[in-house]
Amino acid sequence: SPMPGSKFIVFGDINSSFDSLIKDLKFLFERGIIDNNFRIKRPDTFFVFLGNIINGSENILETLTIILRLMQENLHLVFYLKGKSEVTYNWLNTGIKKELKIQVTQDKKSLFLENEIHSFFNTLPYALYLANNPNEGIIRFSNFDFNYRKIKEKNYIGILKSLKLHSLQTANISKFSTYNICNL
Repeated sequence: SPMPGSKFIVFGDINSSFDSLIKDLKFLFERGIIDNNFRIKRPDTFFVFLGNIINGSENILETLTIILRLMQENLHLVFYLKGKSEVTYNWLNTGIKKELKIQVTQDKKSLFLENEIHSFFNTLPYALYLANNPNEGIIRFSNFDFNYRKIKEKNYIGILKSLKLHSLQTANISKFSTYNICNL
């Protein structure tokens, strides 16, 4: 669980930009944040992927594989949130179907992997909420705004008030420009 002083490294839309993701991970490796096995070295450092990981370019499967490896090596330290690409079936038509057919020669296995990927995306949360001091508000990480119909945040106002959150002072990360990782 995050504690005061924890660090969050937030990745915006990657859009299957494998080379960019590798450069970011190399930067983190050079700064001693991750090791060569993709393990985050400090238990107070968290990665948050805001979704739209697999959208529109080559290397979709490679990009997804790296994210899944980070999640596997860092249980409870890496959060992968849904973006619009993970919510819609558009990801099937933006190249992943073609990649699956190229890399998996049998159509039945390709269809199986499509279903597995879709099932995985259905497990991803829409948002991540952090409350260090309930009297100071919460921080919200999401690729969606507060009015997105599937989150229905207004239904959770009671829960938030029960945490003694007198006001919802929030930061919607998706409204900011790309996070500058060099500020670490």
